[in-house]
Formats: sequence, C-alpha cells, structure tokens
Amino acid sequence: MKVTKVGVEFVSSFTRQLLGDISLENEEVFLQAEYLAHDNGILFLKGLESNGTPKQVIELMAGCFEEDSDMEKLLKEEGIIKEHEHLEGIVMSVNNIPVLATHYSHDLEELYKIWDTQLRAEEMEWRSTL
Repeated sequence: MKVTKVGVEFVSSFTRQLLGDISLENEEVFLQAEYLAHDNGILFLKGLESNGTPKQVIELMAGCFEEDSDMEKLLKEEGIIKEHEHLEGIVMSVNNIPVLATHYSHDLEELYKIWDTQLRAEEMEWRSTL
C-alpha cells in the first residue's frame, strides 16, 4: 500500500528545538505522528492517532520508502534533514513494539512478521508473571 499523502508541519520552539507533526495517509488509513528527533537519516516518531490496524500502520511507514513517496522531499523543504542527507529509516512504536522501516528493508510482510513475533514474545512473558 502506497502512501498517497504526506503532511508535515514544524515550528521552532523558544529552545530552537523543532516541534512538529507528520501525517501519512492513503485511501484507507491515516496516521498522525509526533516528530521526536532525527539522527543520521533516521527519523524517530511517536504515533498519536490512527484508524488502522498495526499491520496497516506498519504498511504506511514502509510506504514512505516507495519510489514515488515525497516524504524525503517534504522533510528537506521543512529543513528537518539537510539537502545532502537522505531519509534512511523511520522508527516508531506500534502497540509498544518498536518498528524500523528503512530504505533497504521496507517489505511489509517481513516488518509485520518481526513485529508480531516480538508482540507474541512479550505476551508470553506477561502471562508468565501471572
């Protein structure tokens, strides 16, 4: 599933720290996320709101690395990443499980399988404490 619309809105706070939101959406799902930071081409987000399942949210993240995505361009226009930098990855927790979608590894099934395996492991650990 491709991301059909990307929105970014940033302001500089009195501490000169960038504050902002990033929205991703397609025909079925939207995701509103808070920008936390970026380092070496990796964008760190905190999910705020979505109408999608975890798999659909992961799919939106992965869609940012499809050939026709304008995510990197918008981040450059907002001054989040420098002109010579590239968006290499996005990190965001989905139901408290961190997900890393990258330019090199953004296959939905692979990302979802890793996420699901970690979720099941945490559920097993939680149940063992009961």
